[in-house]
Amino acid sequence: AALAALPENVRAKKMEAVMSGILKRLQERGVTPSSTHVSMPEPSRPPPLPSRQQQQQQQQQQQQQVEALEPVGAAELCGDEPWYASEHIRSHLRRLVTAAHAEQKILVRTPAEEIKRICPVSGRTLGAGAVLRMGGSHHGGYGESDINYAYRQLARALHPDKNPHIPEAPDAFKRLSEAADEVREGLADSRKVVQRLAEVMGVKVTPEMLERPQGALLAEALRLFAAVLGVTGEGKVPKEVLERSLANFSAAAHGCKCSAAAIAEKWFVSGDLLDTLSSTAVRDAYDCAPKRHRAQFLCALNRVSKAEAQQNENCMRGTWQKVLAQFPELNIWHELLHKLRGRIWTIPDDVQSEETVSENCDPKVSTWAQNWRRVISDVLPCGMLEAIPHTDKEVRRLAAALWHDMTMWADKECDVSQHFELFKFERGPAAAEAMEWAFIPATDLLLLVGEGMVGCSAEGLFTAEEKSGRRSFYAARRAHGLAPKRGLSAENTEEQRNTKRAKLNRGPTKVVILTNMVGPGEVDSDLEQETAEEASKYGVLKSCQIKESVGAPDNEAVRIFLEYEKTDHASKAYADMNGRYFGGRAVKARFFDEERYAQGDLERRIPSRVLLVTNLVGAEEVDADFQDETADEACKFGKLRRCIVKMDGVHADKAVQIFLEYEHAEDATNALAHLNGRLFGERTVKAKYFDEHMFEKQVRCHQ
Repeated sequence: AALAALPENVRAKKMEAVMSGILKRLQERGVTPSSTHVSMPEPSRPPPLPSRQQQQQQQQQQQQQVEALEPVGAAELCGDEPWYASEHIRSHLRRLVTAAHAEQKILVRTPAEEIKRICPVSGRTLGAGAVLRMGGSHHGGYGESDINYAYRQLARALHPDKNPHIPEAPDAFKRLSEAADEVREGLADSRKVVQRLAEVMGVKVTPEMLERPQGALLAEALRLFAAVLGVTGEGKVPKEVLERSLANFSAAAHGCKCSAAAIAEKWFVSGDLLDTLSSTAVRDAYDCAPKRHRAQFLCALNRVSKAEAQQNENCMRGTWQKVLAQFPELNIWHELLHKLRGRIWTIPDDVQSEETVSENCDPKVSTWAQNWRRVISDVLPCGMLEAIPHTDKEVRRLAAALWHDMTMWADKECDVSQHFELFKFERGPAAAEAMEWAFIPATDLLLLVGEGMVGCSAEGLFTAEEKSGRRSFYAARRAHGLAPKRGLSAENTEEQRNTKRAKLNRGPTKVVILTNMVGPGEVDSDLEQETAEEASKYGVLKSCQIKESVGAPDNEAVRIFLEYEKTDHASKAYADMNGRYFGGRAVKARFFDEERYAQGDLERRIPSRVLLVTNLVGAEEVDADFQDETADEACKFGKLRRCIVKMDGVHADKAVQIFLEYEHAEDATNALAHLNGRLFGERTVKAKYFDEHMFEKQVRCHQ
């Protein structure tokens, strides 16, 4: 039970025992208290401490990794990405806030409407921020200039001298002045909180951080949470692993400039930091933040509270009640975690706790969870050897796939639409269509599904199991039968095979292509007009184009394209012109793909030994094994000499370019017939011949 539920005198005594328990456990984990501060003992076999220069280099590398992260799982943010430690990202966020204020000016209604809004008939008092229309994620924060601007705009409309006919005008104007003073006081409080958090974390406060302090406040609060969780550890953390993590604490991704001992003392011994989190300034910063950062804050706050409870036999400081009261959204997250836990553990009916399942009730891990736990074990390294950062590519892929699996199950089995709104992507006028989630709670998921196996420290994530090496996520998923075949190894469904067959054997189209009507060099200015007049006899002709290909065989050098209004008209032209003699030549007619014609793709596909295959897989699906897998499958179409996979990164459907070089052009042609237009999931594979000389240049660049 919470300490707040106890009488004051009992709580005081209990608090002493709680604090003693905290310090005792910290001592066991590598932190020892002294008379004035909490210090770190030397481990029995201390790992080598990095130099200050090495620590700075590690932090710079981690910041660069965060800045270079690409979205995964259709989410803006995945897991505990330490964006708050990157000055580049934070500067960008500040610029967005400035731009939002410049674009979204205060829209003042008529005086009567504004007065009614500020002094409603119901008699309720409108909040100060609501009066001035300050705060909210649409702006992202505010400062003095924003308050003054909003006050001036509204004061002009509400001044009693301008509205003598409205009796409530003086009261509305008075409330406006009071609200402006309240918001200014809140702004001053926010700056004090930023300065306090920065002082604790050893971070220098800049004027830019204090101009509109809400963003900086949330960032420093997240940095504090990361540091506290790094001190306590989460999940299954062996003592040796925590000792190593604490010894390298100052080089962690959170960018904290002080020691683990200082964080432990200021968080667990001093109560002012927890009091700070219960202030309205923190809630105001939360409301001003983008949704992805709000969700990340909620998850981290929940884990910090859970870490303290686990340190003290489910006892928490009474101030936590005030903190949790500021963020009622945590109740929704707790309910969702409880529902998700139901898929992981087979728990007896008489056990209803959300906390770690008691050993006495003999819970069993579900088959679904067992499979995912094997994948997690393969992807994460052994904690005794190393830990990997939250920004690791394979960890993010794992978390995104696990989250997708969880959400698909929950949508069918549970009524959790409200719960998932905490993490849903907020769509706006300029929102990215591909985004579905604002935030994926990666660390929370891995600790939940990998309970008793997964650990997390200041260094990152790991598994407590003894093993060597790790697999990529896709390799691990395939090894345990959780992934469908991908790329060329994927089998088409019957429906997809029928679609492909229909495409290869398609009926008439509106476009007819004529070849061998004239030879190379015989195209003159009158040929197009003459051909169009002749072709118009069969129906309404929309266009006629002539394309001459240099170096092509004589009977394929000149290609004439006839586009008709209707398919029936094209069919008549095909039936009459195919095999017809023109100037001693037997004309060949065939139907042409309408989409290719519309895109202007009129070039003859000249066979070569090299194919370029695109839209086979997404960039996130490529790992160390993908090239070898693709080569093995491509050998089915002929003798393959080389397979090279190149990452483009510009166009989504061309992000992964696969070059297949065959021994003979006939093999490449066979592969083209099987691959081009093949359906895999929601992807339509594109394959085309590629110039052999250009391919050799690509090979040299690739090497």
